[in-house]
Amino acid sequence: MITQDRKPPILLQIVAGLFIFEGICAIIEMVISPFYGRIFFDLNIFCLRIGKGMLKGNPKSREWALIFIYLGFLLIPLISWVLTDFSGIFYFKIFGIQIQEIDPWIFICFAVGSLLLTLFELYVMYRADTRSYFKSINPFEA
Repeated sequence: MITQDRKPPILLQIVAGLFIFEGICAIIEMVISPFYGRIFFDLNIFCLRIGKGMLKGNPKSREWALIFIYLGFLLIPLISWVLTDFSGIFYFKIFGIQIQEIDPWIFICFAVGSLLLTLFELYVMYRADTRSYFKSINPFEA
């Protein structure tokens, strides 16, 4: 249980909430995918545990969050390039529903927004108050 003196910084709560949301979306995708004739395992399911661990102040959750954030920096541009299908037509799926032939500017804004959100998460994870929060928690209590 989080006491008043161990309450995580508000920006860390926001980042942890984003990780939890990402984990929930992964669960939804994995549950829906068999209805579209495929089996899908999304590694982002681990973000649910990472987000909960960050709220508890678990230092290992911070380390895993940083790994996922750095992977995001690597994969967002790569996935954006692959999703163009090398033809300039953009395709992607949301919960198994394929959205295709969207305007390139919408897709570019989505990719840039994703990168900016990842940059925000990285900024929060390296803030002094966030680092001191993780250092002040006894790992055996978290």
